Amino acid sequence: PKKNIIILIALVLGIALPVLFIYIKKLFELKITNREELEKLCKVPLLGEIPKNTEDKNIVVGINDTSSMTELFRSLRNDLTFIVSKPNKKIIAVTSTVSGEGKTFIATNLACTFAMIDKKVLLVGLDIRNPSLANYVGLEKKQGITSFLATGGDFEWLIEKSTLNANLDIIQAGIIPPNPNELLNKDALDRLFNELRKKYDYILLDTAPVGIISDTFLVNRISDMTLYVTRENITDKASILYLNELYKNNRLTNLYVVYNDSDIEKKRYGYS
Repeated sequence: PKKNIIILIALVLGIALPVLFIYIKKLFELKITNREELEKLCKVPLLGEIPKNTEDKNIVVGINDTSSMTELFRSLRNDLTFIVSKPNKKIIAVTSTVSGEGKTFIATNLACTFAMIDKKVLLVGLDIRNPSLANYVGLEKKQGITSFLATGGDFEWLIEKSTLNANLDIIQAGIIPPNPNELLNKDALDRLFNELRKKYDYILLDTAPVGIISDTFLVNRISDMTLYVTRENITDKASILYLNELYKNNRLTNLYVVYNDSDIEKKRYGYS
């Protein structure tokens, strides 16, 4: 045996094997694991990053709160005010690819953040196949926008005062209908939001996941921008390719991405 050749082979293997292991590991990672990875894959502008919710509650923002969670929601709100800065540009649709990525969490806390600056805000449940907004904000479930679209008439009865903030009103999704696509296609939806635009500074829509059903594409006609929620260790990399196609084909109005559930503490200590 030649000692120098053996040492050289050992050195090469010592360098190559860890690199090969990391490469293979990355190939088998199907989820987005950090913001940098999302930015590398995604062609849609990234508007903000929200950290992990370590509290056992749905509403995590407060007027006098200086936590990183509240500050990052404030930053997201401030960026949104520039995007929807024209007087009649005020409807923000919040969606995701699948359930569980945090669209209702983002929509609700963002609505509260807008209400904190004395803006008149409306939060609307438009995920009418899987309505969860009422439970999320602590309201008793009752008839909502689906009943209005089915019967027409006056809309004032739809609006409920929120206990979260005096400036925040809520419209529930209501009873799950047998014909959601047909309801969302009705002109009554357009007429309703034309009237709501006159009453509110900002309107946030909690819409259905676009990777599962087509409802949000129908709602797109009334929105001025779309906030697409992705989530660390939940969102598939394949979903980002789908998102890029939506952006390329202009399927959703004024599309931006939010990165949810980011492990800020891990980044603070130098890990990635």
